[in-house]
Amino acid sequence: MPSQFIDNFTHSLTASSPALSSTLELSAESPTEGSNEQVSTIKRTLHTLLVSFPQPLNAQQLKDAISVLSELESESGSFSVKAADAEEDALKNAVVGKITVGLYAEVMDLYLSQATEVETEAEWWRDIERSRLNAAWYLLQTTPVRLCNIAETVIAAVRSQNLPLSLSTFASSSLARLFPTSPTSPFRPSVLTTAFFPHLSKTSLAVTALLYPPVTSLPASAPFTERTTGTLSYYYTLITSCITHPLSLTRQECRSNRRALENIRDERAEVLGKVSQMRNDLSKILTDPSYAFSSMTEFLPKIQYFIQILDCKAAVDAEVKYSSPVQALAHLSNETLPMLVQSHRRTLGNNRLLRPSTLVLAWPKILLLPPLTLIACRSLYASRASLEEVVKDAVTTLKGFVRGWLLEPLRDVLKTVRSGSGDEEGVLVRREGVMADLDSLERMTLSLAKDELKYSDEQLVALSRQIRLGDMTPVMQVYEKDIRRPLKSAVAGTLLRNVFIQVQKAKVDIDQALTGIDRLLKSQELTFAFVGVAPALAVVYLACGALTHIWTGGRGRGRYGGLHRRRGVWDSMRRIERLLIPINQQEVEDLTSGLLLLSLARLRSYATDHLPANSRLRDGFLEDLDELEKPELRRDAKLEVVHRMWRCWGASLGWDGCGAYH
Repeated sequence: MPSQFIDNFTHSLTASSPALSSTLELSAESPTEGSNEQVSTIKRTLHTLLVSFPQPLNAQQLKDAISVLSELESESGSFSVKAADAEEDALKNAVVGKITVGLYAEVMDLYLSQATEVETEAEWWRDIERSRLNAAWYLLQTTPVRLCNIAETVIAAVRSQNLPLSLSTFASSSLARLFPTSPTSPFRPSVLTTAFFPHLSKTSLAVTALLYPPVTSLPASAPFTERTTGTLSYYYTLITSCITHPLSLTRQECRSNRRALENIRDERAEVLGKVSQMRNDLSKILTDPSYAFSSMTEFLPKIQYFIQILDCKAAVDAEVKYSSPVQALAHLSNETLPMLVQSHRRTLGNNRLLRPSTLVLAWPKILLLPPLTLIACRSLYASRASLEEVVKDAVTTLKGFVRGWLLEPLRDVLKTVRSGSGDEEGVLVRREGVMADLDSLERMTLSLAKDELKYSDEQLVALSRQIRLGDMTPVMQVYEKDIRRPLKSAVAGTLLRNVFIQVQKAKVDIDQALTGIDRLLKSQELTFAFVGVAPALAVVYLACGALTHIWTGGRGRGRYGGLHRRRGVWDSMRRIERLLIPINQQEVEDLTSGLLLLSLARLRSYATDHLPANSRLRDGFLEDLDELEKPELRRDAKLEVVHRMWRCWGASLGWDGCGAYH
């Protein structure tokens, strides 16, 4: 079954074909088998075959349909000749047209799947190559396989020389005799080295020259300190090279495999681009009102021409002729495509370009995980008492935090909101205490005015009103008079009474000031309540965000497929723009077109699998991909579509930050 990308790419070949549409309507009105004795066997077979076609056709259905056509052609020599019956010709055109479209889609899907597979492997090698830690881990994972390769090489050499095989054969002296160094190229990698690092057999790298640093000879007249420093530096460099050189060769192996895979990907992409450019030619044939199935005899050899055959990498002769389109379809489906699949498998397998098997990559974990798990379990069991205390303390701390710093402040906030500002109860002072101090000041002042100033009742009432307003002028006049003769006034006058009145007045002023502060605090009580609960809410928010990131973050099933998939889409978008920008001419080259289709297939797969269904994001994204997939669209128009995608979908899919991650 072709991929969704190929299905969408070739859907217009049958959906918008008036020739095939009219044929299908005609075949739907024709009688079925057994309803009319005059209906020919060919027509009945073609009609049954046509109405049984699903959309789209898979590989096995194509083979079955081509087999049926081949049997009809072998039984009736006039099958490829234009029939006198227009209905029979229409059925032939419809069947051959649908099979051709299906086979065209299968060819494109085959090259697309091969290019996608190769590119996925190349990206895997690139990830290993980028990191020294990944390269070291990969070297550890593949060390048993490399040692087995060395053992096989030694055993083969021993058998070729008819020598006895024993443990002493693997001694250094025996290996030196088995694999002597060539005097003409002493710095070339040995057979054992190439067995451990197979990629060295395909390179001209002088491994030994890189492994051993050159000796810098100093004259005997040089100071002893300088000669000692030079010797120590040489041996330090030598030891460092012996440690880091295997890692460098491992990264070089990853680079070699990646480049080889990228070359294969470019070959497949170039053919994919050439085949995709033929969609317009096939569409013209199918939409031609005078379309006849014999027109496929000229179209199918063009596809055959672009398909590379096995190891020879030679294309089929462009002038190859077929007696009928059925013969061309049968040769392409039954011989060419299976040989292409086998050649692709053989190319990847012989060159060891695919990543190692799952068992090879997982053996360190399989070997180390059980003992590490056992050690961890023993350690946890031995310290179970302390761990239990830690868990209890953590639970107690969490309960205290939730109760004391979250629930209680929130309850106070709700209480404040519910009670409002009508509560007159003070925070710093109470209203009753302030009134008691003011009444006491009033009594003390009135008593002084009655005793010393001889105020009448009307004057005392007026003075009482002045005191309530804070005006104590008569008392202050007496106080000013007393302080002129402080000693006499203190002994025989009213100075002490005035001082006590001033103290009481200061106390009343303080109470009134505290009352103002109390009112201010009362008006901002809700603000202070939220300030008290804000730190706890911030801690809860950060904790929930961290847990959400762990649950749906980075490389997991996060939003829109997670960071890892969105990074892949970002890489594809960047490559599409990078491929389009350097093009000088308006028409896109075959290799560029194939690489574009490869990236577009990845984008379409991402959109259909990870973007929300029936959303503006997904529908708009797929509409932009439809425009980019059109072979007739020129370079400038495609660049405008790419810029629109960066502008419209970059922020939603988080492309701005994808390049910052390793």
